[in-house]
Amino acid sequence: MSKKVNACDFSFFISIAAPDAPPDRLKTVCDWGNWVFPFDDLFDSGELRTDLSTSERVLDSLMANMMGNPFIGYKLPIVKAHDDIYKRFENGSSYGTRRRFVRAMQQYTLGVAHHVGHFTTNHIPSLQEMLSTRQLSVGVAPLYHLVEYAHEIVLPDEIFEHPVIQALERLGADFVILSNDILSYRKEESNIQYRCIGRGFCGSIWTPGNAQHNDDGQVAIKREDGGPGRSVTNDYNMHLRVLQSAIQQPPLMPLSIPYCHNLVQTDDAWWLSNLHRFPSGYTACRALISERIPKIPRPISNKIVDLFCAGNAQLSTFVKGNPDDDACLVRPYLGRRRRHRQEGISESRFQRFSLRNVPLHIDQMEALDLCAGLYAETMAEALALMHWGAEIDANDVEFVLAPPRSKHTQSMAFQSDYLGTHCMWILDFDCCRPMRMNAEGVEQACAAFFRNDPFYPRPGTGETADEELWVVFKQRFLSSSYRFLGGTRQHIWYLADRLMHRIEEEARSRSRDINSRPSQ
Repeated sequence: MSKKVNACDFSFFISIAAPDAPPDRLKTVCDWGNWVFPFDDLFDSGELRTDLSTSERVLDSLMANMMGNPFIGYKLPIVKAHDDIYKRFENGSSYGTRRRFVRAMQQYTLGVAHHVGHFTTNHIPSLQEMLSTRQLSVGVAPLYHLVEYAHEIVLPDEIFEHPVIQALERLGADFVILSNDILSYRKEESNIQYRCIGRGFCGSIWTPGNAQHNDDGQVAIKREDGGPGRSVTNDYNMHLRVLQSAIQQPPLMPLSIPYCHNLVQTDDAWWLSNLHRFPSGYTACRALISERIPKIPRPISNKIVDLFCAGNAQLSTFVKGNPDDDACLVRPYLGRRRRHRQEGISESRFQRFSLRNVPLHIDQMEALDLCAGLYAETMAEALALMHWGAEIDANDVEFVLAPPRSKHTQSMAFQSDYLGTHCMWILDFDCCRPMRMNAEGVEQACAAFFRNDPFYPRPGTGETADEELWVVFKQRFLSSSYRFLGGTRQHIWYLADRLMHRIEEEARSRSRDINSRPSQ
């Protein structure tokens, strides 16, 4: 604590605030400034942070002398130190100055008690509650009257009680609150633990905060701690290519790409201030820091649970209340219909369901009256962007439906009674590879198309609705391809047509292989 007090150099600040104060009064005010920081830390980050009853006793013992009340019980040394400071202040100040100081200290202790109460009960205060608590507990309010004491200011009490003076005091406090919070934000942020919101073969995904806090709009950290051969470095490089291409030629459909912030190496200084935020046992590794895709709000994800867990109330209740199922994203499978099970719901206690990466099949989209055609057009534009804009094969990328980035982008979004306002996001570029603009590149893209999860519509399924959806996808892919290739590359427009032809050809071949297999 002595290091903090010395680093703050509060005495220098007081010398600026009260330049004409005599030495004895200046010392009293400096002592108060050097007292308030360690006292405040007891409740901010110290042992009293989670002990409301003890905190209230300590605050009562602090106010006892100032209120003229006897206090029976133990006083902390830091409280006794303030008693000494107040005695010096009391002996050299007017009644009005003392009254204003004591009132400010009452508000300060009330704000501290509110803060501890919120933390002890895990109550997340509203913005207005937080501002009110901060306005009460900010240390500048008592300081006004300490400077009044230091300069021996003698003015009628009605001057200090005037609404204009009161408004100026509140404004000064608000400025201090703002500057303090800006300066302390990075420190407080560094104390927030990371929680895992996903895990796959490529690695684990983490975000700051917990499921009870509103952590939308924060970062996602992909650690390179998955299977061999996966690389967040490649993910980062491919991701940047897609972003740069989208900046040069913005998509026309509700398509979003997470911002890519940073690639962290194993020996990067970033780990010095962030490794402790991961659970014990985790070590530094390469990591990709990017924008976190907004999660689907709980009221909407609860409807998804009702859809998938119909007939299993126990599982439904568990998933709706499970913090690990808070990070809900929907994977739109335009290329797959569910295999219809026999009627009846299994009540097996071993049934599993998770809201992380929920698969939504084309037949479910139809049942929910979702805009599958617009999804297909958006996906087609995304694929054209990756192939001809970023010049990558789009191998193993993923698409999810999730809320748009902000209210400013909601005009470019899908609207649905079931999913609300949402758009399509692309993510996971770690398996992508650069693609040549020739016939070899077309074969590479065709292989990646079928290697991926069934996001894209599939030709040759025999389902009329699927064939119609494929036509929508194909037409949009071709028109978007010509736009991304532009007039200067018109000589390779044929590659887009060739890719569609190869996909249709490969689909027919796979269909023949399936049909030629002997029935079981």
